[in-house]
This record gives sequence, structure tokens and C-alpha cells, in this order.
Amino acid sequence: MYVNDMTNPATGLRARMTWFWLNWYATPVSAIGNDWLLMYKQYHTIWTKALGNYRTLARTMFKDAALRKSLDQFEEVECGTVPIENFAREWFERFTVGLMAHNEGDIKRLSKGLMNCKDDVESQNLDLMTPGMIFSNTSEVL
Repeated sequence: MYVNDMTNPATGLRARMTWFWLNWYATPVSAIGNDWLLMYKQYHTIWTKALGNYRTLARTMFKDAALRKSLDQFEEVECGTVPIENFAREWFERFTVGLMAHNEGDIKRLSKGLMNCKDDVESQNLDLMTPGMIFSNTSEVL
């Protein structure tokens, strides 16, 4: 079925670009608990956005449940604990700005922001006091 799409002149380019983006946003089925519905939704998202603007695709993939689950972003983390940085690190290094255009402060701020917790104003989080290259204002409220 998928090979037929690649050789069909009407859908060949879209199928090839879908294959490329599926390899770029590689999501192992075993990492998401063999949830084939999540994989189908990811495939459909990439299929529909494969020939468009990369920024639109990246923003859509930021919300993709399969990608976030494979990078440990769906794990429940209690407020006040150390945030899981895996998704934030991969997002900057692989999917958007690359290795040299961000630093540890950016990763800490994005991973903290994805936890959806309010900071206790009386406690100082030293990790969030490191200015980043992207999030350069340390007093910015997430």
C-alpha cells in the first residue's frame, strides 16, 4: 500500500516526503506501548503537512501525542520535582534550532514550561536563572 503511493505519480512526491519526515520525527512503536492509533495519527499528520511549510509541520508535531510519549513528555511529573528534559532537548537539537543555537538554560525553561506548574515565588529555581540563547529574559513568566 505505502509502496504503491510512492510509485503513483499523483502522490509520489507526498509519499516520499512523508517517508522523509517519518524518519526525521522517528517514533519507535515500542516506546509508545504499541499504540497503533497514535502512530496512525502521526502518519496522517505528516502526510497532510509533508509538502507544506516546515514551521507549520514542526508546530503541529510539537503537539503530536506519539512523539511526546516516545520522548517521555506524557509521564506525570509532580510540581516541585525536576522536569524531564528529554523532549525539550530533542526539540531544540534535532527538530528546530540545532546544536549550537541553544544552551542548557533554554532546555531547562522549555522543560519547566511543559510541566504546566506555577512557580512558587518564594523559592528560587537556580536552573531557571541561567539565561538561554532563545529564552534570554530570566524574569519572563512561563
